[in-house]
Amino acid sequence: MRSSIPSPAGPAARLALAAILLASGAAAQVPLGGLVSDTRTGPLLTGTVYHTTAALTVPAGETLTVQPGVVVKFGPAHQLNVYGGLVVQGTSVSGVALTSILDDSFGGDTNGDGPSSGTPGDWRGLRFFGGSTAAIDHATVAFSGHTGFAGIRLDGTPSVSVSNCTVRDGSAAGVDYVTNHANIGSTFTGCHFAGNAGAALDNAPIEVVAGVAGCTAAGNGLDTVRVVSASLTVPALTITTSNLFDDTLFVDATATVPAGSTLILGAGVVLKWSLARQLNVYGTLVTNGTPAEPVVLTDLADDSHGGDTNKDGASAGAPGWWRGVRFFPGSGGSLTGAIVRYSGHTDFAGVRLEGAPTVALLGTTIRDGSAAALDLVANTGNNGVTVAGCSFVDNAGAAVENAPLGAVPGFADNTATGNGLDTIRVTLTGFTSDVTVAPQNLLSGTLSIEAAISVPAARSLVLEPGVALKFGPAHQLSVASTGVLVVNGTEQAPITFTDLRDDSVAGDTNGDGVATAPAEGWWRGLRFFPGSVANVSWARVRYAGQGGYAAFRAESAGVELRSCRAEHSALGFDLFDFAVADRLVAHANSAFGIRATRGGDLTHATAHGNGVGLQRASPAYGGEVLNAIAWGNTTNFDLWPAGQVRFSDGDPVLAGSDGNIDLDPLFTDAPNGDLTLLATSPCIDAGDPASPLDADGTVADMGAHAFDQSVPVPYCTGKTSSLGCVPFLATEGRASVSSPDSFRIEGHDHLPSEAGLLLYSFKRSNLDFHGGKLCVKAPFKRTGAKFAKNTGAPPCTGVLGRNFNNTIQSGGDPALTAGKKVFVQWLQRDPADPAGFGDSLTNGASFLIAP
Repeated sequence: MRSSIPSPAGPAARLALAAILLASGAAAQVPLGGLVSDTRTGPLLTGTVYHTTAALTVPAGETLTVQPGVVVKFGPAHQLNVYGGLVVQGTSVSGVALTSILDDSFGGDTNGDGPSSGTPGDWRGLRFFGGSTAAIDHATVAFSGHTGFAGIRLDGTPSVSVSNCTVRDGSAAGVDYVTNHANIGSTFTGCHFAGNAGAALDNAPIEVVAGVAGCTAAGNGLDTVRVVSASLTVPALTITTSNLFDDTLFVDATATVPAGSTLILGAGVVLKWSLARQLNVYGTLVTNGTPAEPVVLTDLADDSHGGDTNKDGASAGAPGWWRGVRFFPGSGGSLTGAIVRYSGHTDFAGVRLEGAPTVALLGTTIRDGSAAALDLVANTGNNGVTVAGCSFVDNAGAAVENAPLGAVPGFADNTATGNGLDTIRVTLTGFTSDVTVAPQNLLSGTLSIEAAISVPAARSLVLEPGVALKFGPAHQLSVASTGVLVVNGTEQAPITFTDLRDDSVAGDTNGDGVATAPAEGWWRGLRFFPGSVANVSWARVRYAGQGGYAAFRAESAGVELRSCRAEHSALGFDLFDFAVADRLVAHANSAFGIRATRGGDLTHATAHGNGVGLQRASPAYGGEVLNAIAWGNTTNFDLWPAGQVRFSDGDPVLAGSDGNIDLDPLFTDAPNGDLTLLATSPCIDAGDPASPLDADGTVADMGAHAFDQSVPVPYCTGKTSSLGCVPFLATEGRASVSSPDSFRIEGHDHLPSEAGLLLYSFKRSNLDFHGGKLCVKAPFKRTGAKFAKNTGAPPCTGVLGRNFNNTIQSGGDPALTAGKKVFVQWLQRDPADPAGFGDSLTNGASFLIAP
């Protein structure tokens, strides 16, 4: 008689059925279908294999517990829907498997079809609905993805905690957040995502990334989190590398940090962007990168950071792929140790500052963009920006675009290479606070001025030594009434104002190679309006004069010009009114060099190669020309009456009276603009004896460039030593009775280790002596013996040296006083002297001792 098994009526009966099946020797399995929960079906029991006959559903308000070692095999297109709670209690020793009915690797051949393995997409996966909860530990979800479902799908507002789990071999994503910001309460810790056709984690709101920790991914369509909704809905979000796969996040959306929210990116984080996306900041953005672990924002195709994220094989990013980072009014933050790469879509800069954000860029690199690297949008509110230690590399536009001049002091120690313009491009006409610009504020040594710059009333602009400003066509730098301009150039580091195309100053600023050249009248020049104040020293203005303007146009009694130079301009110095004009140089200006209408005296001027050298523009001009040179101009002195020009060179009519001469001043290289004086110039010591002495302590010279007689001048010849070398003198510094600086007199190419003496005298000689020349005339004096140091190239490696200022300032020789001319020569012992006298000699040098 056939026996029958009654249908199970409750949990106890179902467990009894499982026991009968296990005892029968068939594959251990329990069928499941429909509603499941601890109260309806009981928990899924340790060591049991279940297979589904229909989709499983955990109802709202109920919980299903899955014990260690459970295997649940899902039939085609089945899924586990969770509206209530799910607790999966796998362990490292006895994990839980949720897989395909065809997967024999868990629980054997459950469906009795012989050996088989699962196929991606056999079943759908786990689906969590709004209000559901889950705690899943040590589980494997395999072969999901039917009809595009992820292994784990989060709909609505579930709160899911998944740890130490594997989601693998699905035909879609590993996890699907369904673009819902409410999913920020779900966490994935220590999980592994492998072999899924889609992204490891897909359709993610950016906030959920913080809930991922210590996970790994391999062999998926994208081994990353794909963010498709990136507008923050939380007050603060911090993303670190521990939240990411291979340190990388794929942002497939425009991201927004709203006002009141903060996004913090930790060291080493890489954000890769899809086409035309950008990061908008209304709140606060902070990157905490380091030189070793920068924060990178780049193109999805950029394999140089985070590897081959898009799985297309070897690829590089493309300029203009995504837009960049955009800070809006009221936003703030700092980009520290960041790299922004391949930005510029629709001409956006890598970093764009709008309105008045409070932003610092520190140690950041912006490179390979299709537009500018940094754009300040010509907004005076950007005066407070800080940019320090940054690099701008290979961007198609300017390194820094649309800068107000007031923002420039916020830049320090940055570099620029390979950009369309390797400079800061200033495009705003004024500024609202006092500004000081120093060389460390510049890029590539210069500013590109693409606007008319005005120092407004009651404001000051200070330019420190070495600053160069290059101007676009027709622009100028003007100073309004009560405005103040201070130009602190020095002889060694003058301040230059010139044509943007002038490659002789700070290189090829406009990036066109030699395609263009500077030309007279390109820009206007410097203009000082009535009531303005200016103290300008060692300034050079080149290629100015557009529209009838002069390189220097002074209209205020508050203007002081010292050691300034106007060259290659239509008009040089147009002095309608001024206080001081001392040591001005006008060279190669087509109309005139220096023209005075009203103001103080013109002292120590030099004019060469101009149409008119020095011109008195008005009979009312009451100043005088003193200690000047006007030579090689079409007209040297124009409209000057006798008695108003004194101790000056260049006018045959005035020569012979008031100390004036008309002799070639002997410029060093006048055709090339070197208007310093040769040692034989008749203008040396020819100025007004009542004028202040020159810096070397001698009577004033004529012209702007005093001949420094304290600079050593070599003469005479050295004597060949036994090693076949001719020792020679070299000097560094200058002789002075008061300067704290050294004045070294060295003899080179001597015998090493042999003793030598420095001979000095107050008269010059060139007498034959011991087979050489004695360059100092008796009676001469000598310093203490020195042994030559063994330096330099063989065979003559000896160097003798002495700081002669120590000798002067010691008081040991009272004759060594300011204004005294001294002649020096080194003598060294040479035992193998071929001339038989046992010595060798350098050449001589003469110098004047300065005060």
